[in-house]
Amino acid sequence: MKIAVTGGSGLLGRLVLRDLREKGYTAVSIDRVRAEHGWTYLIDLSDAAQVYDALASIKPDAVIHLAADPAPGGRPRHAQFANNVLGTLAMLQATADFGIKKFVYASSEMAMGWTRGSKPITHLPLTEEDVIVPINSYALGKHVCEVLCESTAAAHPEMTIVSLRINYLVFEDDYSRLAGATAHFPSGEYNHWGYLDGRDAAKAARLAAEYGVPGHHVYNVAAPDTFIDIPTAEAMERIHKPVTMREGWPQFGSTVDSTKIQKELGWKADFLWREQVALLTEEDPNS
Repeated sequence: MKIAVTGGSGLLGRLVLRDLREKGYTAVSIDRVRAEHGWTYLIDLSDAAQVYDALASIKPDAVIHLAADPAPGGRPRHAQFANNVLGTLAMLQATADFGIKKFVYASSEMAMGWTRGSKPITHLPLTEEDVIVPINSYALGKHVCEVLCESTAAAHPEMTIVSLRINYLVFEDDYSRLAGATAHFPSGEYNHWGYLDGRDAAKAARLAAEYGVPGHHVYNVAAPDTFIDIPTAEAMERIHKPVTMREGWPQFGSTVDSTKIQKELGWKADFLWREQVALLTEEDPNS
């Protein structure tokens, strides 16, 4: 299977390309700059004509759409919204028009609206059904793109479209910082101390591209714990009104529930921060 990956030169994109190639797939990057390895089709994703030409040339069997302006602040809001939404719309339309049946969209936990939301969280963990309208341009763009995915799936019932609500991404160099995160509490509250190793995100993208059940499928994707050594309910109660935790949910469990992707796609997180920090300590006995 040949898979086109937008944003292949980014931190996550590199891991997705590597994971796909290690599993025997032909993976082609679509981006503004060249990826480190393999062939990159250089385009501006905001130009629909270039998007169509790229897919016409590559002829992929699936598309994994990672490319986006990734930060939720520090730039003109309308420009970020337009860039992320229109680029996704062009990719969706071209994928559907060329008869490509699989499309994976890199959404965000922010699409659920609870991150810096207008309403207090009353219960945990949050499932895919727990959605309120987001209140910043980045999150709103992710929410709107999920609606575009839903619309495209309705118009093309033969397609399998997967939206992955990827949590705060961390990479191997980040674990030394996470080791001291508890001391800086409540820092990290904006996403409720959730995280996801980039390698686990790459695996989720591959499994989503392999999935073949038609329709639009939305999945939370997060590590099963938070990156602080404070019980989740206690941490939430320190900054919010008290929350009701689901019976049996782990003491340090993530505030979002990734059970659905585990059951339907067979995904699980392999890289947890406590284990990664322990490995760093073993490598540096003086730490």
